Amino acid sequence: MARKPQPPRARYVWRFLRGVLMMEFLLMAVWNPWGTSYAAWIRQPGSPTALQALAGIALLIGHVVTARIAFVALGYAGLLAGLALSGCAVLAASQLGLADLNRLQTEPLFWLAIWASIVSLGITWAAFQKRLSGQRGVLKNPP
Repeated sequence: MARKPQPPRARYVWRFLRGVLMMEFLLMAVWNPWGTSYAAWIRQPGSPTALQALAGIALLIGHVVTARIAFVALGYAGLLAGLALSGCAVLAASQLGLADLNRLQTEPLFWLAIWASIVSLGITWAAFQKRLSGQRGVLKNPP
């Protein structure tokens, strides 16, 4: 018996969550507070090697590609809306007693998660916009 296809709305939620995980991985690969990142690897004694340069270029390409997709998909208004949505979620969590704003301000992992969520929102929005419009290419060049 053939399986019924999953509704499209559920795929976008999973796409967003996969995007957040991918961005968290990319951000943590560059810097994290535990010292197991590219930044810590580069600071080790000894001259920079070709492998370190190659890894740095790959990480830079990953950041440029994901940031550009998010910016082109969302634009200035979408990025501001994403930041406002994140801010509202943090304030709501604070009002409900789920988060302490004083502690979150100094927590670098919190800011990395916010950035990962906004970029993932942009990447997911590009796919969602493509489905809504029916066009093959909905991403336009930024001004």
